[in-house]
Amino acid sequence: MRLCLYLSGQVGLMLMVRFLTQWLISFADERSSMGDAGDVLFSASTMGALFFGFRIFDGITDPLAGLVSDRWVAKGRDRRQLLWYAFALPGIGLSLVFLPTHEMVPLLRWVFVCAGCFVFFVGYTFYGIPYWTLVWDDARDNKAEQRSRSNGLGVGLLIATGIAFVVTPMMINRLGFGRSAIVISIISTILMILPIFSAPKRPRQANQRPDMPVFSWRGLISPMTSPKFLALLALLSGAHMSLTLMTSAAPFISEWLLGGTKQDVALLLGPFLGVGLICLAFVPRVSRRWGWQRALLSACLLMGLVYALTSRLDEPMLGTPMVNAMSIFMLGGPFVAVILGVEAEAITSIGSADDPSRMSAYWGCFNFVVKGMNGLSIWIAGWLAQQISAPTTAFLNGTAAVKAMSLCAGGLLVCGVLGYLFFTRRQSS
Repeated sequence: MRLCLYLSGQVGLMLMVRFLTQWLISFADERSSMGDAGDVLFSASTMGALFFGFRIFDGITDPLAGLVSDRWVAKGRDRRQLLWYAFALPGIGLSLVFLPTHEMVPLLRWVFVCAGCFVFFVGYTFYGIPYWTLVWDDARDNKAEQRSRSNGLGVGLLIATGIAFVVTPMMINRLGFGRSAIVISIISTILMILPIFSAPKRPRQANQRPDMPVFSWRGLISPMTSPKFLALLALLSGAHMSLTLMTSAAPFISEWLLGGTKQDVALLLGPFLGVGLICLAFVPRVSRRWGWQRALLSACLLMGLVYALTSRLDEPMLGTPMVNAMSIFMLGGPFVAVILGVEAEAITSIGSADDPSRMSAYWGCFNFVVKGMNGLSIWIAGWLAQQISAPTTAFLNGTAAVKAMSLCAGGLLVCGVLGYLFFTRRQSS
């Protein structure tokens, strides 16, 4: 029961994140029913660049949130209490981002988007960092419990992604972007309260450090001096960038390569997530037998191959285009389950070996890098989305731009693996 309460926070938080990253570019490209073909809410490439900037801002605040979280625990306080201060902010921010309409003047649209992104990412950071660190607070040196909590976060993320892929397309088709964002925000905010009540019956003693300074540059960047942590950052950055890029590309793949609609995203990716959820039940066993390093490295390589194969969805090798697409994405289910299921275990293992009293600092630095890279992937998606309608004389246009999204997603995973190998060799030399 306590594990279910804990992973509810991941479902709520990541549901809003997935909604934002999946639909932001499509929302920007929304056409007015009263205007001409060029009457869109926002420039897709400008929106991608703006989102990239906010992801950098979001990443910068992560180490600060880690410092605040560790300082809070060093004083002997319960880290869970920090969740009360931030749980409502992401929902407010998400609602503001999708509030603009064609009836608003462009300046007012941008004001709502910028204000919404600011509130959303501040709440995301100051809720997420203490929340994810609870994996260590609740498990400590109990490796089995660490794997269970880590896998629970993976389950929560896949459930949230499944709702984003399967349910939100139907919601948007019926309610529109703005009302759908409000509904998602309300549901997610309620879910984000539940982890506060998931504490173990016998809480483990916190690492009290009365001498910990209020602010320390060394405390902010100390995890970045660990070669093992840098190698993990490279690997997971590639994994998250590719997943974010494919999430943003899904509506365009459905429409341009498969000849469907945005609502067909559910048919396209539902089986992918279903297989992933089933496979998460076996991830702790895989991690225990192979170790999280081998399991994560293998999964990233194979997932990159699956993403690259999706660029050929308009040339079906098996049955109809939709059946072919579902089959290819189903192949990625086991690999995404491993990536998401061992992520928290990997960060916790490295952080606990280096300095357990600064566990939130490791989560802060991890999010600092990964969020910035995710922003870059959204920018790439926005630029490629704008190329879809480019003139035929352009280097990329139409289906070629959509295929480039899939190829970029696969290439990013390969780059992450190469970065991992680079830092691992530096460590051994």
